Amino acid sequence: MRKVAIVSDIHSNLPAFQAVLKDLQFREYDGIISLGDIVGYYTKPLEVLALVQDLVDYNVMGNHDWAAVDLSNPLYQISRPQAQEALKFTHELLTEEHKKWILSLPLKAILDTPYGTVTLVHGHPKTLFDYIYGSTTEMFTQSIEDALDEVSTDWLFVGHSHIQGIHRSESGKIFVNPGSVGQPRDNDQRAAYAIVDLETKDVDLHRISYDVEDVIVDVLHCCLPESLGTRLRFGI
Repeated sequence: MRKVAIVSDIHSNLPAFQAVLKDLQFREYDGIISLGDIVGYYTKPLEVLALVQDLVDYNVMGNHDWAAVDLSNPLYQISRPQAQEALKFTHELLTEEHKKWILSLPLKAILDTPYGTVTLVHGHPKTLFDYIYGSTTEMFTQSIEDALDEVSTDWLFVGHSHIQGIHRSESGKIFVNPGSVGQPRDNDQRAAYAIVDLETKDVDLHRISYDVEDVIVDVLHCCLPESLGTRLRFGI
């Protein structure tokens, strides 16, 4: 693959994922990569899983994916109460086949392409589920640089923070976070994803509008905490 579409943190938000997939119909790309957290938070885990299994070429596991499979997992125990409610809901819907498939996903993958090498992780190349994040621009940049120091590949693709962005280091390595499809946290309610040209090193960050209110209504009618829905309005 030369030109790849990258999605992450779909979090069972089917309308958001469908909007991204619809937008991709009008883009040029060779394959799709998912950086984990397919499930969690919202109400359509099975429908989202079906689309991911059918359309995504490379997956890595996210912390919510792992926690939803086994509620005795420490990743579930350290989750916030609202996230735990959503994970319980998801766990009850997952079949044994779904759980088996999720557990088959790698925590890290390295792609060796004719155009360069790529590390895929959900959270961090060293500690897997830690955040690459900082409360100031300088701290955030240093966190990214530290993560890039942990990999020997040309590219590092990461999700988990739900914050879209790219960073090009002086060493030539490139960091890409496509942002979150299902629950952005960068003050923009639109679904986020990225398209990367591994040959030209161009990175296009995309934002796609979808009907957030439909998801909020679904959350309220289902059984999940209202705030999981209303936060979508503000991209937080």
